[in-house]
Amino acid sequence: MGMGGSIDRSLAASAGGSGARVRTRAPAMRAAFVALMLLVRALTSSPADAVLIASGDGTGNVTAPTDDPGFANVGIMNGLCAVYLGNGWVVTAHHVGADAVTFGGVDYPSVPGSYTRLTGPGAAPPDIAVMKIVGDPGLPTPVLATTAPPTNASIIMIGRGSARGTPLTWSGLEGWNWTYPFTIRWGTNKITSTGVLLNDTRSIVVDFDKLGQANSTTHEAQAALGDSGGALFWKSGGQWRLAGTLFLALAFQEGQAPQTSFYTNATAAVDLSYYRTQILAYATKPACNDGLDDDLDGLIDHPTDPGCDSLTDTSEKSLALECDDGVDNDLDGSTDHPIDPQCTLPSSNSEAPPVPISAVWAIGALAGSLGVVGVRNAQGARPAPDRFAQSSSRTR
Repeated sequence: MGMGGSIDRSLAASAGGSGARVRTRAPAMRAAFVALMLLVRALTSSPADAVLIASGDGTGNVTAPTDDPGFANVGIMNGLCAVYLGNGWVVTAHHVGADAVTFGGVDYPSVPGSYTRLTGPGAAPPDIAVMKIVGDPGLPTPVLATTAPPTNASIIMIGRGSARGTPLTWSGLEGWNWTYPFTIRWGTNKITSTGVLLNDTRSIVVDFDKLGQANSTTHEAQAALGDSGGALFWKSGGQWRLAGTLFLALAFQEGQAPQTSFYTNATAAVDLSYYRTQILAYATKPACNDGLDDDLDGLIDHPTDPGCDSLTDTSEKSLALECDDGVDNDLDGSTDHPIDPQCTLPSSNSEAPPVPISAVWAIGALAGSLGVVGVRNAQGARPAPDRFAQSSSRTR
């Protein structure tokens, strides 16, 4: 996605597989592949942005579209993106790196040892990885595409990259600078090509076409700095499918200023259908048979973890165990073993501190003394017949 116009240069990328190539605009220039790194750590604590859109003033589409493909499933990791797959797993671009993922303002730590870079046909591993998070964000499980979207298929991109800034013109092309603030945003586009091998990664490519041109869409979008790990959804057979993970912005190698987007630029997403078998091999494993400490209690899988009833159990937590149920039962701000100091084991019966024996004795003694006092008060309340009778007589 980029800006249209005439230019004496090309936006091309060599492809793998069938020898397909990203659409060439002119013969003079190769495409530069700009990874969407956000200055990862520097911007982690800053608000985040989205895919750059050509519609309106560029600030729209920050809430889910009416026909929502999975807007809430795009979370924030290392200041970039990760997409929730279900069963606690997320998919992202490998260069994003492993860390906690934020969904709906809640941070979900990564499960130690779960981050895995997938394998592919290139000389180096592809730019795609999966990872498991601790806890359930309560999000739906998207349908994973079984094939790449066809050419000209309409798609929705969701990311957290730079926003559209001030307009500019370069070599006859219209475009924009990238700017802040950041927020998750969605945009639209159409598939340009598939089967493309970019950075040793099987990819889907979409061009950034000028609004009003034949291939443009209503909210024509281009990936920008920060969108890595974002989602590309495709609707097929009346059902939205997660088809790609954003990982590259394709720009002109010579002359295009950094942190800008122009019509005729493009976006590359990992073709998830190509890696589908590997993704599902991880994402469908039951929590009690995945070789991971999913609940961070120091115990792994059935039968070692008491929260696992069987190897097919989908959670290492158990509502029957107060120290392993995911609830702060005693409201002390600490939940379960090993966080709550009263939970010496996940199988411990209570998060509440035990009542000391001395305290029980003291309570019993107090109750006894109160009983004695009560009897004495009751006895003392009986009037002495002679004295009170005489007093009563004198007041009449």
